[in-house]
Amino acid sequence: GALTSAMQVERQETLAFLADPAAPRDALYAARTETDTRSAEYAVAIAPIDVSVLDAGVGEYLQLSRKAREKLPTMPVRFDVTGTSLPTVVDAEYTAMIKLHVETARVIADVLPDRSLAKYIDAYGLVGEAREKVVRELPTAVQIISTGGSDARAVVNLAPSVAVTTALR
Repeated sequence: GALTSAMQVERQETLAFLADPAAPRDALYAARTETDTRSAEYAVAIAPIDVSVLDAGVGEYLQLSRKAREKLPTMPVRFDVTGTSLPTVVDAEYTAMIKLHVETARVIADVLPDRSLAKYIDAYGLVGEAREKVVRELPTAVQIISTGGSDARAVVNLAPSVAVTTALR
């Protein structure tokens, strides 16, 4: 939860910076610090996991997750002082890392023999997925509602996601 949330906030603050490079950057720098702190805490928490006793897929996800966390501090956008990075590329990079982190929890949960622990970790993954859906879809939904659905393309693009979410409930 904490790392996923921190990465989502950093993504949001980074995109806000790219939209207005002249705006104050305190929130952006605070978000980056929080992400780095949560990433370090996560690394410490999972360090004792003996992947040799787990499914090979879990080891692969943990390795990919580690590589993504190592890449985060060196992302080019973190050194972009002029705000020239492409927002779509930046958004995609953060989103891929967040998705990988959430999926890792789900993969671990699938192979744990302790089913009560597995349910807890699976719930962590579900919360991360739900939070990502809210962050990604809520602004679009609010826009659609506020305009009375006047943009038919936006309604059509959002509808399948809302339908699937509603059906899953």
